[in-house]
Amino acid sequence: MKKYPHVQPVRAGGRTYHYFRRAGAQRQRLPGEPGSPEFDRAYSRALAKSVKPENRPPTRAKRGTVAWWAEEYRNTPEWERLSARTKEIYNGFLGHLIALYGERPLGELTEARVWRVRDTAPGPVSRVNGMLKVLSNMCALAVRRGKLPTNPCANVSPRPTSGEGHAPWTELLVDRYQAHWARGTLQRAAFDLGLYTAQRRGDVCRMRWDAIEDGGVNLTQGKTGRALFVPLHADLIETLAETPRLGPFIVGTQAGSQRSDKAFGNWFRESASAAGVPAGYPFHGLRKTAAVRLVEAGVSVDDACAITGHSDPKMLRHYAATADQRVRAKRAMERLQSQLEQSAKL
Repeated sequence: MKKYPHVQPVRAGGRTYHYFRRAGAQRQRLPGEPGSPEFDRAYSRALAKSVKPENRPPTRAKRGTVAWWAEEYRNTPEWERLSARTKEIYNGFLGHLIALYGERPLGELTEARVWRVRDTAPGPVSRVNGMLKVLSNMCALAVRRGKLPTNPCANVSPRPTSGEGHAPWTELLVDRYQAHWARGTLQRAAFDLGLYTAQRRGDVCRMRWDAIEDGGVNLTQGKTGRALFVPLHADLIETLAETPRLGPFIVGTQAGSQRSDKAFGNWFRESASAAGVPAGYPFHGLRKTAAVRLVEAGVSVDDACAITGHSDPKMLRHYAATADQRVRAKRAMERLQSQLEQSAKL
């Protein structure tokens, strides 16, 4: 059963209510029952608001605790090499980790306890797995400094997810969106940039008109820091030719400024909904669709990585396996249909 630190049950009127209570944080009633999706979401939000790890002075953490090692981790060269966006994400994971286990000594951590954290920590699967990742990085630092004999996180697998993450867009949904948003709209430009460059939404937000040259666009990925040149597909060239230039950014605001990552996500979700696209198909799904299209076209995994920017081809191989199954299945059905038609003529 999941444990929820800082949650206080209160019995009133024959019912039990649950409140988030933590020193320095506003008391908040949590909806639903513990363990339900709505409860977990509200608890995670309350927990995130109650701790701001990037503002926590190192002197407040007792030496050797999880919170203290979090500060030590932020002072390593490995941390400095992370992109600003990755630091922001990791800080969120560290905040939840500190809120749940910050006062516990890292040196007492065992593999069995890490498994228990993986299985019982509250919050979405992605957040729990993110906490495990930064915890593993902290333990690796402790091993290097001789404070742990081995990394207790090394053999702990991520908490299983219920699905495959962001769903790729089907060709039917691609056609539906493009039919609704004609060329000449920013909504169409953003969509085609995602579909034909296979880049993340933050990278699309930062794409500039003056970065287009020699039939492609130059960019530096925010997550990896990797510099890429992505050739422009003929359909994307047509879309950009009709896209209004409101400022230096290709899909900037009406005032010509750059959209934030979050604002872009909300704007695109509204655009997809207006086009009749059901919920569950975010912008990141276009990156998967683009990757599937590449491997279905026979592009090698290494060449596809040159476009998507994946440094580890593992994910592209997963896409390739999915695409290869689809190709083989279609080919098998075409052969069956051909054979049946030939038999009918005899």
